[in-house]
Amino acid sequence: MHDNYNNINIAEFAIVDEECYFCKHSKTILFDEHFTFCPNCSTIYTFMWVYSSCDHINDTTPVVLRKPWKGYGANSVYMIDNGTSKECSICGTICEADGW
Repeated sequence: MHDNYNNINIAEFAIVDEECYFCKHSKTILFDEHFTFCPNCSTIYTFMWVYSSCDHINDTTPVVLRKPWKGYGANSVYMIDNGTSKECSICGTICEADGW
């Protein structure tokens, strides 16, 4: 993941050729070291270490801070961070995710 970040200081902001997890748009914006924003579907997500008892969540599942719009992500697997807990987008099981 993120193989095309060579020689880019992504600590603040970078436009990269990284496909969006949800809508597959070819360019995304990286910010604050590890968050991804897609200008096409308006989602904000990151990848963390995840822990879940449901069968949908695994180590390649993103944690979403802002859900995608325009119908994207309707059937996608992700953990939604609602501020107090994180849950599976498919079954609603409470999940855990830990930092970077």
